[in-house]
Amino acid sequence: MAAMKGVWGVLLLLSLGTTVLCNTKISLKEGADAEFPCNHPTYQSPRVEWKFTSGTDTILVYYDGELTVPYKTRATFFPQGLRLSSVTRKDSGEYSCEVTGKDAGGTPQYYADKTQLVVLVPPSVPIAQVPTSVSTGCTATLYCIEKDASPLPTFTWYKNGVLMPPNPKDSPTFQNSSYTIDPTTGQLRFSPVMKTDAGQYSCQAANSEGKKLSAPVQMEVTN
Repeated sequence: MAAMKGVWGVLLLLSLGTTVLCNTKISLKEGADAEFPCNHPTYQSPRVEWKFTSGTDTILVYYDGELTVPYKTRATFFPQGLRLSSVTRKDSGEYSCEVTGKDAGGTPQYYADKTQLVVLVPPSVPIAQVPTSVSTGCTATLYCIEKDASPLPTFTWYKNGVLMPPNPKDSPTFQNSSYTIDPTTGQLRFSPVMKTDAGQYSCQAANSEGKKLSAPVQMEVTN
């Protein structure tokens, strides 16, 4: 039955004159007002719906001629778009309008428009997860945790206040170490751990909106 419903949905769209625009993208600082266009042609008695999608969740914003409860106090509907006031990081996602109606000749028509919203948020102070003690010859992974930044941050690591280069062989300070740094996940991995790897480690998260440094954490290395 579900398969048949999908088939009927496709047949219905094929029976309509269809206009679908490519996605647009806007980036705004937290607290700004966002405006999403829906520049559909002039239809007779158009039916307009707005939806918000974040990850796998989709909720209605405007339906059956009115704003839904979550948006009544902070959204404004107008014929060719939607305005959302004082956006927060939770508003990041896709806003789509779907319009059905008839053209001047009475032919059924369908229009869709989508806008991707990125709410810009600077990083919060990251947390450096560092083992307090490791043995020489073992493998150790250090983690830099930051969950607020938008767009996603890049990560760098410091040992005793000195920036660690991506390749330890590029620096006389770290050339005796054997480590890798993933700037997108924030993982610092020693393989193997050496006695000289003992020290205080801190990490930094940075994006276009700012950067923050974690508190240092001591890692001891034992034989």
